[in-house]
Order: sequence, then C-alpha cells, then structure tokens
Amino acid sequence: EGVMKVINDSTTPLSFTVAVNDFIVEDTKGTPNMLPANTLSKKFSASSWIGVTPNSFTVLPHDKQVLNYYIQVPSYARPGGHYASVVFTPTSNIGVQGTGASVETKVGTLFYISVSGTISEYAMITKFLANSFQEYGPVNMVTTIKNFGDLHIKPAGQITIYDMFGRKIETSSFAKFNIFPSAARDYQNSIGAKIMIGRFKANILTSYGQNN
Repeated sequence: EGVMKVINDSTTPLSFTVAVNDFIVEDTKGTPNMLPANTLSKKFSASSWIGVTPNSFTVLPHDKQVLNYYIQVPSYARPGGHYASVVFTPTSNIGVQGTGASVETKVGTLFYISVSGTISEYAMITKFLANSFQEYGPVNMVTTIKNFGDLHIKPAGQITIYDMFGRKIETSSFAKFNIFPSAARDYQNSIGAKIMIGRFKANILTSYGQNN
C-alpha cells in the first residue's frame, strides 16, 4: 500500500478520473505506450493488481489531492517484470484560445513490479556504430541494447577509444536508462577531441541484470 499526490499548479479547479492501464515500450527512446484494458499479455500485465481511491476527484488551484493505492499480486503471477500505470484524465478538455481545438492532457504514475522467482536475464548489443571516416572530432557513437529477458534492466557501461598505438584516449559512460522486456534502447555518446589523426579503436563494456 502507498500514497500518491496530484498537484494543481493552475489558477482554476481541475477534475480528474482515475484509470489503471498496462503499458509497453515499443520505441528506442523509452516512451511508455498506454494500452486499452485486456490487451497486454498476462506475462507482463499488472493493471488488474492495482486499486486506487478515490477514482475521481477535484483539485482546487494550488492545492493537492492525496490518493491511496494498493497492490495485490496473485499467487499464480509469473516471475519477472509486470508493468502498469495509474492515469489521471481531466473530465473536461483544456480549450485553446483562437481555435476551435482542445487539448486533452493526461498525467500518470508508472509502476514496475518485480515478482520473485526464476527468471531469464538476457540482453544483447544490436548496434554499435560510428562514421568510418570523419575529418574532425568528436565522434558520435550510437549503441543499441535490446532486452530479451523477463525483467527490465538498467545497463551500466562505457566506451573507451584507443589510438593507433594502443594508448587509451578517452572513456565515455552510458546514460542510465531502463530497458523493458522485449524493448530496445538507443544510447548516444560523443567522444574524442576535435583534432584526432589516424585510425582509432572503440571498445564497449557493459553490465546488466540483478547480479551485474
């Protein structure tokens, strides 16, 4: 059990309804995609495990609403990661002055639930690229890591470049991102100085998983 808060920083009262949705990540930027009810495989679903009260509320200007949530994991739950989001939807759209359009803005809280048990942890570097020739540095390195396992991971790693004599020139660390099951994530690393002459070698080293 726990609490969450919705804060209204506007000058007008805002009313919301509450829903719990499963989500998946399909792009390489980590963007959560909310799904309609009963559309995600039970392998990763968690929306039916979460309850929230109240399920509708109004927040006065510059005030906050405290909500209570509970999570009940069924005994038959599959070991590994399960994912859901509590989504707050305004009961009326926000008008846009000067046009006939309106904007519906939703906010939400993501839940990552890890069920204990025997799981598969397997990730792979599917892309590690740079321009084969560049007149000036630094060099932009593009790395893609895909998670084939049962649980989200947050890889830690770094890229090291060496010159033609084997001397270490520079090291650049990865940003810390979650990668969800069956999803991939892109990493961008800019490395090296403006003046770099000759051939260079790039080495990548990463670790992931519950035991690194």
